[in-house]
Amino acid sequence: MSGKAETVLTCPLGHKCEDPRDGKVYRCAWFIQLAGQNPQTGAVMDEHGCAMGWMPILMVEKTRASGGIAAAVESLRNVVAGQSKPSERFYMVPKGSSGSVTEAPAVPFDASTAR
Repeated sequence: MSGKAETVLTCPLGHKCEDPRDGKVYRCAWFIQLAGQNPQTGAVMDEHGCAMGWMPILMVEKTRASGGIAAAVESLRNVVAGQSKPSERFYMVPKGSSGSVTEAPAVPFDASTAR
């Protein structure tokens, strides 16, 4: 055999993606259109194919997107943590007061004596 042999992809389930017969087109539920940018090559794509065949590309895209979300959450955490003042303290109101800090002297909170 000289030259390169043609590669023909077939369904592992033994079905056709589209089967025109009886004046109708019988289409597999997994036969979908995928449009967007290929995360591996950056090329714009608009193709039809089996959803199971698209899974590796979709998983790469999901991983890339979730990495961006994690970076955004970390950035937000840094902003929120930077806004808190180290001089802020928690205060306990002494027992027997109405709960208002203005009526009773506030005592700094000590976790070692809390019950």
